[in-house]
Amino acid sequence: MKKVLLGSTALAGAFLAMGPAQPAHALDVILGGFVAFEAIGASENVLDGDLDNGADRSYQFSTNNELHVRVQGETEGGTLYGAKIEFEADQGTDNNVDEAGLFFSGGFGRVELGADDGAEDIMLVDATTISAGTGGADGDFDTVAGTNIDIIDTSDAVKASYFTPRIAGFQAGVSFTPDTGDFGDNGNLSGSRNGDFENSVGAGLNYEGEFGGLALGLSAVGHWAEAEETPGAGSNSGDDIKSYAVGGTLGVGDLQFGGSWGQNTDAAELDFATAGVAYAFGVVNTSFTYNWVNPDGDIELSSGGLSDGSTRHIFVVSGDVGLAPGLTLTGDVAYTDAEEEWVSGIATVNLAF
Repeated sequence: MKKVLLGSTALAGAFLAMGPAQPAHALDVILGGFVAFEAIGASENVLDGDLDNGADRSYQFSTNNELHVRVQGETEGGTLYGAKIEFEADQGTDNNVDEAGLFFSGGFGRVELGADDGAEDIMLVDATTISAGTGGADGDFDTVAGTNIDIIDTSDAVKASYFTPRIAGFQAGVSFTPDTGDFGDNGNLSGSRNGDFENSVGAGLNYEGEFGGLALGLSAVGHWAEAEETPGAGSNSGDDIKSYAVGGTLGVGDLQFGGSWGQNTDAAELDFATAGVAYAFGVVNTSFTYNWVNPDGDIELSSGGLSDGSTRHIFVVSGDVGLAPGLTLTGDVAYTDAEEEWVSGIATVNLAF
């Protein structure tokens, strides 16, 4: 990534005017992002998310581009602070910002404020944590393979999060999201009675450690939220979110294992699990991951129209290879077994900078 230092006289004067809160040095502005070309295919013509669409083409090209701007400074007292904005850069993108927010970090831990992932998502480790390719069972082709199912999270809804320092390998985190439908400014709020969830609390505890050449990761996360009480609005049927998961990874040299199990006990009631193994050969990474979902009743499992309550299995073989600095070739091939069976895959050329 390219680093640009802002050190003009005007900026310096502005920060000096802040008195005791002035930074120890000029702000660093870091520009980065990625540009990716994707080729996606499936055996059952499911590219538009409908198994019975009658389409006669089972492949497509797409792009996935983002521009990232990150700003970081440090106060005289040693506290780090900063911000990030991740811009979507694809043609036809309605929402031009993916994630945006502020952070404050020091001996007290880390505070994050803005549109970003919550503790229930960030702190979970599972089979997709070790995945190669575009992410294995949680890869970039969920419209054809079927969406990876794990704990219900708040995605990038606007929230406040706190993460403790990591002590003896342990770290805890908690996030509060007033409304899971609020992703933007205060002129575009979703309201409190339109079928989203409110007063969301996501929390997690994880562990990282090494024992005799073994790298161990463990996690336990949960998410609780209240359904907004509008009959017929949204898709949560008035059920609150009560979602839990535990997971872990184990690494031995270039070989890694991962897995998880979880349960939604109210909204979208189901059990889910992941399992996987990964191995690195120099610049080549490979993995095999599996996602199992066992729903209770007729709920929609993915954008592929899977709403008959069937148990679903997704098996994914993935790989990636570094071709040059920042340039990577990635791929995933999946077999999905649900109300129907099909094979799908994605290949990408990605340049990160």
